Amino acid sequence: MRFTFILFIIPLLFSCQRTPFDTSQSASVEKSKTKTKTNTNIDSLAHKTIVAKLDLAIRETSGLSIINNTYWTINDSGNEPKLYQFELSSGNVLKTVTITAVENHDWEELTEDKTHMYIGDFGNNRGGRDNLMIYKVDVAQLLTNQKATAKIIEFNYPDQKQFYSAYNHNFDCEAMVSSGDSLYLFSKNWLDRKCKLYSLSKKAEKQTANLINEFDTGGTITAAALDEDEKRLYLLGYNGIGFYSSFLWEIKDWEGSDFFTGSKTKYMLTMNRQTEGIVIDKDGSLLISAEQNKGGSPSLFSVTLQ
Repeated sequence: MRFTFILFIIPLLFSCQRTPFDTSQSASVEKSKTKTKTNTNIDSLAHKTIVAKLDLAIRETSGLSIINNTYWTINDSGNEPKLYQFELSSGNVLKTVTITAVENHDWEELTEDKTHMYIGDFGNNRGGRDNLMIYKVDVAQLLTNQKATAKIIEFNYPDQKQFYSAYNHNFDCEAMVSSGDSLYLFSKNWLDRKCKLYSLSKKAEKQTANLINEFDTGGTITAAALDEDEKRLYLLGYNGIGFYSSFLWEIKDWEGSDFFTGSKTKYMLTMNRQTEGIVIDKDGSLLISAEQNKGGSPSLFSVTLQ
């Protein structure tokens, strides 16, 4: 994600333009919360560098996905509507697939099921977007063609009653997972640094997202990965602008479709980069991508939880 504002005005934005999200909706979320165990002893989780410098064609890597043992990523706002297959060992781009008849307003996340890739065009840094979308692409097209078509899921948030023009809101999103016939979105709250959980149907139609719950993640969430076999959810995030403090939440043993009812453990990551993508690799390790900025080149890391 690109930051085009000057760092010294950030405190002014948060102190002078604070506007909470709709209180009635917040109250309904509070009622749905279940008391769960959260590990307050925060451990550090060491990383391994897989590729120190990814192909510059994916310098703004902002989502990761694995399909049939092939590795994919996207660039975020202002870039072309393309998916990139890359080589894990070198970070070189092997294949590019253009998604036709759509734009990259702000692509931020990838997730997949057995038949489709889902591209989250829902980045909303300044809170003013009224065209939030998820592109549903047939996996067979990605694996065999250089161009692919997409069906479109258009949606809005049920608790958003106004639109914004600065980083003073709770309606950005950069994280999504697929489970069953639903997609689950995790908000990136600029205002209070919490995270809201929403669900959507995978049907390509206009929808109002379902607000399920809210969790105080203590930082902005930028990507998610789900291991349904082991019943583990991973939320990636960071704090800070310019100098980043990266972290990871592991959530397990939740009830139903409300991930936030599970037990939660937070880990601080050691790469301290603008971490934007996460996916579970074949060996169970977590691959994490960081986009190019003053902190370094676009990179790929791995971490392993015991």
